[in-house]
Parts: sequence; structure tokens; C-alpha cells
Amino acid sequence: MQNQQDDNRLDFLAPEPKNEDKNNSQPGFDQPIKKKKWGKKIVLFIALIIFLLTSFLYIKVSASPLGKNINKMSWLQSLKHLVTNDDKKINGENNDQVNILLLGMGGQGHDGAYLTDTIIIASFKPSIKKAALVSIPRDLYVEIDGYGWRKINHANAYGEVNNFPGGGSALAAQTMEQIVGQDVPYYLRIDFSGFKKLIDDLGGIDVYVEQSFTDYQYPDYKHGIQTISFTEGQYHFDGEQALQYARSRHGTNGEGSDFSRSKRQMQIILAVKEKILSAGTLLNPSKLSGLYDNLTKNIDTNIKLWEALRISSLVKGMRKSDIINEVINNGPKGLLTSYISDTGAYVLTTKNGNFSQVHNLFNNLFGHEKNIENKSKIIIYNGTFITGLANSTSDILTKKNYEVLLIGNAPTRDWQTTIIYDLSNQKPDELELMQNILEAQINTDLPFDIQEKILHDNISEQTLKEIDFVVILGTKTE
Repeated sequence: MQNQQDDNRLDFLAPEPKNEDKNNSQPGFDQPIKKKKWGKKIVLFIALIIFLLTSFLYIKVSASPLGKNINKMSWLQSLKHLVTNDDKKINGENNDQVNILLLGMGGQGHDGAYLTDTIIIASFKPSIKKAALVSIPRDLYVEIDGYGWRKINHANAYGEVNNFPGGGSALAAQTMEQIVGQDVPYYLRIDFSGFKKLIDDLGGIDVYVEQSFTDYQYPDYKHGIQTISFTEGQYHFDGEQALQYARSRHGTNGEGSDFSRSKRQMQIILAVKEKILSAGTLLNPSKLSGLYDNLTKNIDTNIKLWEALRISSLVKGMRKSDIINEVINNGPKGLLTSYISDTGAYVLTTKNGNFSQVHNLFNNLFGHEKNIENKSKIIIYNGTFITGLANSTSDILTKKNYEVLLIGNAPTRDWQTTIIYDLSNQKPDELELMQNILEAQINTDLPFDIQEKILHDNISEQTLKEIDFVVILGTKTE
């Protein structure tokens, strides 16, 4: 969990951040946002969902001959005109994985205007029409080109202040590539004001609060604090309520961490997607016009109009169940660990000292789809004293299409390393995917005490013949 001294730092939904890492030479985070020059005028607006996960994308086209021609055509004619060329592919489509960096910052009029403390990679696999939202923690320590090792949320600020080609978003995307081990050709950035007004212009969004919590230290926009509460159940949020729900970082009942906040932000993203896709939005010209007027002031993206429309055609028909949510964290089975830097700042770094495990995560985001018709049957035993570890691991692997036959505790609870015992010797793809998910070692000789444990658990003779893997969970990764 994050240190109290960091609590007021800017996140995408926070109005009153303060500077951090005072001993570091940081760019002018308190400077007002510089307005970009968008050309003579904007002549076209497209409300678009990217990956069913970015929720919205508002495209601005300068007054070019193409733009003037489009302006004379109906909206539907324009779409048909621009997406009929199936041969033109977006970046990443040939590799069957398209990545977009989603950024949130405070924006004009807020302290720390350039800090991007909501950072999400939206990844899409066109061949199977699946998408993933992967939340990257703002405190992740990374090497930013030209600035040394800094928190990832500094990248946009350095790029903006020092006129990096393409701006801060471009430098953030370049920095993100070393973390995920893949090209990140696209970015989309929205600020605090745009977020609130987006929700209000949509007429609110529907969100189910999964866990009740109270935050006694929520900022009141007057440099003070107030108390906010949410009770488990269905809500119809306006902009301010959505802001509070997604931004809160002092919630009770386990909702006080940045990682729980990231999950709530993903909920908001999906709810916005659902509202934009509704007929009440898409078939309402005045509502689209209002969204356009707001978001052209608060959105920055390098996605061109034809690319946006191409993405829209690729994700057509995708359902909520087709979206994978991941949060890279420092939990018992997470990829990260935390420490206090020499300057006194709270930072996160990888457990193994490099980003190879994060690369594996991104390379295998959709790997379980390869053998979706051939489920592997597994037994999971908790070899630690971490309560609920077998159950949570079972949930993860079930979502990856493994069939969990049994969970329980191992005969001894002193396992340091997670071991996968391969009893099938004929499912290399399933084995490799599970090894990457659990960061485990592989063995084929099942220990005698584990064999006795399985028999003691009254596994039927037929089921015994069907077991592909036995997993013993340890406290440390490989």
C-alpha cells in the first residue's frame, strides 16, 4: 500500500495533487497546459470505441480537401467511405496485437498538470476479437530516455515541458515499450475536466459497486477533505460521483490501495463504453455534438481518423466477456515489489530486476485461446500459509480455461517455489501458459506425500486418470 505522504499526488481523477520526489529535478508540473494548435478548424467528430475498452475516442480532422468532402456527406456515408479499404491495416494488426496507451492527467488549471497517474495499456487481438486492459502503477520505476530512472508517471511531464517530438504522450508511449516488450504505436490522453464532463454529457453511467467502502479523506477542492461513502449495489453516476468512485484512495474495506482504485477505474471505462454504444447516444446528434465540444479541448491522441474507423470495424461485435482485466501489482503473486528510494520516494520495481516477466504477461495475454476446446484438468494445493491463495489461483486459471478438479492445502506449508507437476507430457502449450501465469518451475516426478494427499482426498479412479497437472503453490516466484 502506498505511503501516506504520497496521498495527495495527482491522479487522472484528482484535482489537488502536490509535487513529489522533491530532490529530483522535475519539470514545471505547476505550469498551465499549453494549448495545441489544431489547424484552421475542426470539421468532423467521430464517437468511437477503441477495443471496447477505451470507451471513447474523439477524432479531429483539419480543414483538408478530404475533410471538406467528408463534411458535405452524411455521417454514415462518411463511415462507409473511409472503412471500405480492407487492405489498409493499423500498426500492430499484422502481428495480431494492437496496443494503445491510455493516459489520464490533471490538465489545465490543476497543480501537477502533466503527471499521468492513470496509465492503462489497451491491447486488442483482432483474430479472435479479444481485448485486454492492463493497468500500470504510477509508481513503477523505469528509465526515461534522457532523464534517467524516474517514476513512469513523469514521462508525459518531461515530454510536454521539453517539447519531445509528439509531446508528452509520445514520450510516455516510447517509455512504455520497454516495460511491455512490444510496440505501443498509439496513445490517447484525457484530462480531469474532460472526464467529469464526459460522464455528464452522456447523461450519467450505470455502475455496480461490488464492495462497500468509506473514504474519510477525500479532497473537497478547497484544499480540505470530506467524507464519501459507497454501499454495495447498483448506481447511476453523474460526473462527480464517477470521479469520486474512481479516484478514492483512502477507502475502507480493502479499497484504499492504488490497485483497487485501478480496478474501479476499469469499471468506469467499461460503463462509459456501454453508454456510448447505446442507441440513445449514437442516434442523438445533439448529444454527440456536446461530447465533441467538450472532448476536443481535453483529448490528445495520435490516432488518425482512418485508423480509428479501422479499429471500430475490427471490434464490432465484441462483448464485455471478451475483455480481460489485469492489474500489475506487488501482491503475493504480483510481479512487483516496493521500496523507498534514496530520495525518500515510494517506488515499485520488478521482483526479478528486469521487465521480462511483464513481457511474458503481454505476450500471453490471449494465449489461452489457442486450445479453448481442450481444457486441461488440474489440482491446486496451497503450500504456504497465505490464506485463500489456492482459491484465488483457481479463479485465475479457471478464467484461462483450465478445469480445476480440486483445491486444498498441501501436506506441508513451507513451499518456497511454485511447482507444476506435469502428468500429461503432451500439453506443452497449456503447460507453458500456466508456467508464465504462476511464474513456476516444472517437474514430472510427483512427490509421494502429494500422491498420498490426492488419494486421501477421495479422488475417483476415473478422475485420477484425467489429471493433467498438479500445482503446489509456493511463497516465491521462480
